[in-house]
Amino acid sequence: MICDTHCDTLNKLFFQNIEFVDNNIEIDLNRLIDSNFLLQYFAIWDSPKNNNHLQNTLKIIRKFYQIQKLYPVIYLIKSAEDVKFTLKNQKIGAILSIEGGEALSNSLEILEILYELGVRSIGLTWNNRNQLGDGCGDGNFAGGLSKFGRQVVKKMNQLGMIIDVSHLSKMGFWDVMELSDTPIIASHSNVYSLCHNDRNLTDDQIKMLIQKNCFLGINFFSKFLNFSGKSDIQDIVNHIEYVLNLGGEDIIGFGSDFDGNIVEFGDDIEKFLDTQHLPNGINGIQDVHKILTTLEKRGISKKIINKISHENCIRFTIKVLESVNTNLN
Repeated sequence: MICDTHCDTLNKLFFQNIEFVDNNIEIDLNRLIDSNFLLQYFAIWDSPKNNNHLQNTLKIIRKFYQIQKLYPVIYLIKSAEDVKFTLKNQKIGAILSIEGGEALSNSLEILEILYELGVRSIGLTWNNRNQLGDGCGDGNFAGGLSKFGRQVVKKMNQLGMIIDVSHLSKMGFWDVMELSDTPIIASHSNVYSLCHNDRNLTDDQIKMLIQKNCFLGINFFSKFLNFSGKSDIQDIVNHIEYVLNLGGEDIIGFGSDFDGNIVEFGDDIEKFLDTQHLPNGINGIQDVHKILTTLEKRGISKKIINKISHENCIRFTIKVLESVNTNLN
């Protein structure tokens, strides 16, 4: 059984008009079923150069609802009870996540509307500064959260939404850790000590995620695994083992970034749509089981492998979604 906290498949389906049930990209419905996926976070991303972030976000959400209508085995997760329902009824749980807060249009009302439409997770920034704060691509002098970004964190806490710090600046990360009343997620981030990329997390950041009972999804993008840009399954396992050695057996899992991997192209959507930069041996979700086999060969116990593959993600997701504060005024 497998859970994954980040893919960009919805964006490819929308921008390229690709069928979901069977395709040649990195995720489709048949392979989700065959690979025994329990829960998949589906990100919604739009180029920072666009001026119609909210419009595109709404269109991609509509695309998801069209898919769900055609294939009801996909079940939209809106609450902790929904997670439990999918587990009992052999559904594939889907979490809708927005990658980059531009779609909020500097409005908490828009945040609430997106919540009503089923969005349950938001990555506050993509690589660069937006209305919520600075991104990891803004360099060593990047600031933290804006006033609006701080308001968004508190509102997401009230709504029981999952706050995602992948792509956020280091100062922004620490702002979120100080402000948030609930555990947060780094949905698709790796270990800086193993690969010096600004998208990756330092030991101090990882230790804070552990201390606060958060979640860290290991990203399969090669340049976040090995600075040379050439990687294989062993590199994925190296990052997992590093987090385990820091004491992170209860927070670690998968954040594959399948159908994403746009980083080296900036916001060139055309190159993103036609490019694949996965480790050797990983061509899509059908190969995730190879990571579990490699962990077992490394001597990782079945108990810990189960935590990595699905248990940590399920527990984290339920915990945050059930933290709704009914007093939203």
